[in-house]
Amino acid sequence: MADSVLNEKIARDVVRIDSSRNFKALNKLMVISGLGYTFDAIAIALIAFILPVVIAPFHLSGIQSGILGASTLIGYFVGATFWGLVGDKYGRKQSIQYTLIIYAIFSLMSAFSSNFSELTIFRIIAGFGIGGESAVIAPYFSEFVPRKFRGRYTGMLTGFFSFGFIISAFLGYFLVPIPNIGWRIASIITALPIFYVIVLRFKLPESPRWLRLHGKDTEADSVLNTITGSTELPAEIDGKPSEIYISEIVKVLGSAKRGNSFKQIWSKAYRRRTSMLWILWFTTGFAYYGFFVFVPTLLVDKGYTLIRTLSMSLLIFIMQFPGYYSAAFFIERFGRKTGVTTYMIGGAIAAILLSQSSTTLEIIILASAMSWFLNGLFGGVYIYTPEQYPTDFRTSGMGYASSFARIGAIISPIAFGILAVSIHFSGVFVISFVVMLFGAISVLILGTETKDKDLERTGSASEAL
Repeated sequence: MADSVLNEKIARDVVRIDSSRNFKALNKLMVISGLGYTFDAIAIALIAFILPVVIAPFHLSGIQSGILGASTLIGYFVGATFWGLVGDKYGRKQSIQYTLIIYAIFSLMSAFSSNFSELTIFRIIAGFGIGGESAVIAPYFSEFVPRKFRGRYTGMLTGFFSFGFIISAFLGYFLVPIPNIGWRIASIITALPIFYVIVLRFKLPESPRWLRLHGKDTEADSVLNTITGSTELPAEIDGKPSEIYISEIVKVLGSAKRGNSFKQIWSKAYRRRTSMLWILWFTTGFAYYGFFVFVPTLLVDKGYTLIRTLSMSLLIFIMQFPGYYSAAFFIERFGRKTGVTTYMIGGAIAAILLSQSSTTLEIIILASAMSWFLNGLFGGVYIYTPEQYPTDFRTSGMGYASSFARIGAIISPIAFGILAVSIHFSGVFVISFVVMLFGAISVLILGTETKDKDLERTGSASEAL
């Protein structure tokens, strides 16, 4: 198919998606997609509650506890890159389904681990699955959402992470303290519901943008008819005749150069935004996972009992929910760049104040504030990143960036596990403050605004330069 013909079809698809107001279909798709993020979060968060109770029976050293805390994230690192590439080459839907199957099997196996090595290996492989899903779902879903609602809807999609963290906190509070078997029961429970999600995933449509790009026109038309609720091209969009809007998008698409995705993201057109994204993901991953994986252990180190620690952690984790959803609307209203930097700076301020806190009330309030800002920040990152690249390397670009976050996420629990012995509670949060401040400055200097622009325009080389 000639590029000019393909670009014309893609542009017409963009107009149909951006003019659609079929929110019923969009909401259904968001829920089905978002449930995957819920179980992703459970897999990540549960280790925070398991870690304090397996240190003694598994005879873990400080570095071993750090490695176990980072185990799922090590799998994430490899999985995000691998499955991002699979999503671009073989389709978003296939990638999502296989990642869920891998996660379900090895999450269940981790419940029957008898030592440090087994538990770590099973969680790494489970992380390989959910790391891929985490990288693919946001760009997949964003390809269905009208541009005026993309920030809000993608933000609400990532809000499903908060359900997973809160579920893990309840499981950690009620089940994990049961001697010897509590953490195993919790692990089994968190693995079982994923099979329901796998069934739902067979109802997921493939991305029409991906289908069109790969010459599957009949399937693309069918998905578009369902998701938009119409077979017709609107006469105008935002007061502008559709044909003029289409010609503008065709012009943008005509400047695109296709090829190896890694070379593309580091080409002259994209290297600035790729640098910004990798710094953003690294600093976000470092602060986020260091905090949520290690906060129960740090509270125990500060002298709180296990039950007291788990009850405090439950309150802190619950604050994730308003964090995600406040960011979804804040970023839609004030823009991606402003929203991401605001929430990152808010998290940095909470971290430095937390490092100086001493009373239980201060710790709960400031840790809850940090939970709020960190989750709003992560929601913003998932909104912002898919908008930086075009359809042909959108999920691989997201996968590479997401993998870079896992480097930060792997380093922080290990570093916190080692450093907590010497710098303790306060020093850990000083480090988080410095890292987040660096991330915010990088976005302010290197980032561009993508609010209210269609994906073809935000991801185009001409916009990137």
